[in-house]
Amino acid sequence: MDRQVGSGIRSSRRVGKERNKTSSRVYGVVEVSSTVGVDDVTRGKRGADLLVSAGSRAIAVVVGREITREAQLSCENGDAVLVKGAEGAAAVSNVIAPEHLELM
Repeated sequence: MDRQVGSGIRSSRRVGKERNKTSSRVYGVVEVSSTVGVDDVTRGKRGADLLVSAGSRAIAVVVGREITREAQLSCENGDAVLVKGAEGAAAVSNVIAPEHLELM
C-alpha cells in the first residue's frame, strides 16, 4: 500500500464585481498520494460533504501519479475530481486559480 503523501483543504474565491456570499468561495478537499486508492477518494468526498452540510461549497480532489481501477470508477461516478500524473499538483493549482488560493 502506498503511503499517503498529504491532504488538505484549499479555497478559491471567484473574482468579480458580482460576487455574493453563497458563491464567492469554493473549498477543495485535496488528497494527494503516489497511487490514489478508493480510500483517498472516500476521504476527500467525506471532507467535502462535511463542508457542504455546513453550508459551504466544496469539491473533493484527488491527486496522484497512478490510480486504482476502483478509485477511477469512483471518480467517474462524480465522487471526486481526479488529477493524474507527475505534474498533478501543479495542474490542481492551475485549475483552481492559484492567485486566489488560501491554504486552510
